This record gives sequence, structure tokens and C-alpha cells, in this order.
Amino acid sequence: MKESVIMIRRIYLSLSGLALALAAAASSANGIDQHRLVNGMDIYYGVVPAEVVGSHPQQHAEAGMHGKNLLSAGTHHLVVTLYDNKTAQRINDAKVEAVVIPLGLAHQQKPLEPMQINGTMSYGNYFNMIGIGPFRIELQITRPGKGGTTKTEFEYRLPAN
Repeated sequence: MKESVIMIRRIYLSLSGLALALAAAASSANGIDQHRLVNGMDIYYGVVPAEVVGSHPQQHAEAGMHGKNLLSAGTHHLVVTLYDNKTAQRINDAKVEAVVIPLGLAHQQKPLEPMQINGTMSYGNYFNMIGIGPFRIELQITRPGKGGTTKTEFEYRLPAN
């Protein structure tokens, strides 16, 4: 049983990495930069259709994350990963808030919840992203003991089908 869970996690990480790589490649082709260096932090983000996340096995760590059972058509999973630029160490203790603003529609503001899968920390949550965009993604990042809040924003368009 334990071996099958480990295998499932490895498959998930491979598929998640592939999904993020494909999203990044599509974004690069669309001229979208998914990285920012702000206040000594390397901030990376990815947007993955909820259907990709929804295909994970029930035993997977993401099965119950972020109120997944409330997903609707057009829902996407925003994932943010933070690194200290000087040490290249992953930042695991941040509080991250995101606002997703579709062109001409009401914004959505949610905390990005810490997600630890196989010992690596990222932050994520689900947002409705209907159409191809553009979407403005605003991040507010607070780190204990660092004083203040770091703010940055991205413009994102979903890859055309």
C-alpha cells in the first residue's frame, strides 16, 4: 500500500511538473513572464486548469486542498513558489494573498494556502478564469521578521486552444 502511494506521488509530481512546464512554455510563446525578482525574492507562478488537478487520485495530497469540491467550469489553480534570491532557498513561512482581476469582471481575492507535497512548499488556490483574459494577478507577500508586505503583479492570458 505504501509503495503505491509513493508511486502515485511520483507520478503526480511528474504530471504537475509537466503541466507547469507546458503552461510556462505556452506563456513564453504568448510573451508572458512567469517570474519576478522583488525585494530579494524570486517569485514564480503557474496557472493550471482545475481539470488537471482534478485528475489526481483521491489519495493525493491535493485531493482536499482549497475547497476543491466547489470547482466549476473555468476554474484554474494558481500556484506560487518563492525563493530567497541570495541563498536560493525556498521560502516556506510566507503569508501570500492573491487578487485575480479579469478584464471587465469582478475581482477575486483569496489567501494562497501553503501546499507541501513531497517536502517542497508552494502556495496555491483556485480562481475562476473564464475566457483567455487578460487577467491581472496581484500578489501580496508577508514574511515573518522581514517587515512590510511585498507587492507585485503579473498579467496573464490563458493559452488559446
